[in-house]
Amino acid sequence: MKYFKNPYYSSDNRDFVSVENVAPSAERMRMIKLNNNYVFSIFLTIMTNEDFTNSPTMKKYMSTILAGNLVRSDKVTGFDSKNLAKKIRFLVTTLSDKKNPQNLDKFKKSFFYQSILVPFFYGGYSLGEDNNERWELYQRVGTDPSFKGKSVLNAATKCYLNDASLPVGLNMSALIDGIVTVNSQGEYQLVEDIEDLKVKENMIASVQEFINLLKSSKKFKENYNNPNLFDIENEDE
Repeated sequence: MKYFKNPYYSSDNRDFVSVENVAPSAERMRMIKLNNNYVFSIFLTIMTNEDFTNSPTMKKYMSTILAGNLVRSDKVTGFDSKNLAKKIRFLVTTLSDKKNPQNLDKFKKSFFYQSILVPFFYGGYSLGEDNNERWELYQRVGTDPSFKGKSVLNAATKCYLNDASLPVGLNMSALIDGIVTVNSQGEYQLVEDIEDLKVKENMIASVQEFINLLKSSKKFKENYNNPNLFDIENEDE
């Protein structure tokens, strides 16, 4: 697997260890992946449910969200998530505020929504019907019963979680700053756009690399195939 790194992504698991003299063990990396998957589920639920707080997924997670926690705490993972859980809590409570529907409108118009979330859940950055790499075009070819009834993306993130050979990759603790930041008074605020094009470029590159990572899992490729694609990759070991 080729090495890739920017402020929002690293294929070196050592970058996901914040505690001195703590090694990036497979189990700790799996827990950080679990936190990533948790955040993906929250974003997908917000995007696909008009009344998202009453969805089964959000009801399952709400107590954890409101407590300002992740599925696995920083003390357990050994990685400083930079208040990711509190930013998620702010986002969920802000977007669910029916007295201020403009918050949800602002979110849906934001760079983060349009250029990070939509392409991630779509399957790539070549948007439109001519994008032959989108998730929906992958067909189940394996017989593993654990994938029965799952969406392709759900299957891909499950493979990512359980494949120790794949790095954590996406640094959600940094990427979240594309939609939630802290103002000069120390308060969280929604970010609609980002002026720095280099920051935008790095965020997009990190998501594209992560999509490629999800699609590269051995188990995923054993169970899903996109007939529109040719396997011509020749990555450096």
